[in-house]
Amino acid sequence: MPFPSSSPARGTLGAEEMKVRLGPDGRVVDIGKSIDPSLAVGESIGIEVFSAAFCARLFDVLDRRIGEGPGRSEFYEASFVEVIRAGEFVHPVDLDALPCVEIDTEEDLERARSLFVADR
Repeated sequence: MPFPSSSPARGTLGAEEMKVRLGPDGRVVDIGKSIDPSLAVGESIGIEVFSAAFCARLFDVLDRRIGEGPGRSEFYEASFVEVIRAGEFVHPVDLDALPCVEIDTEEDLERARSLFVADR
């Protein structure tokens, strides 16, 4: 079974975050920036583990989407969503209890180093 990692909101989810929405059974039903933050369980951090069956379907979808054009300019999660809607299951992993820091800038990297690297 695939396990994308997502973290419940550590603060506010906005337009930039790749949000994750779950169905009533706890499975991922949607991933995207356009999801209403009030409907999202958290943010996809871009680390996924997928089954062989999911990967086989995903590669077919990616080949088609890239070949037809939309896959060249969209976020790769659009292909994940297509595979999910075709019947593959994705379960989130809650990382809320784990220490982590998003790193987008040199300042973020320095902050992470100050929090997690010994002897600083």
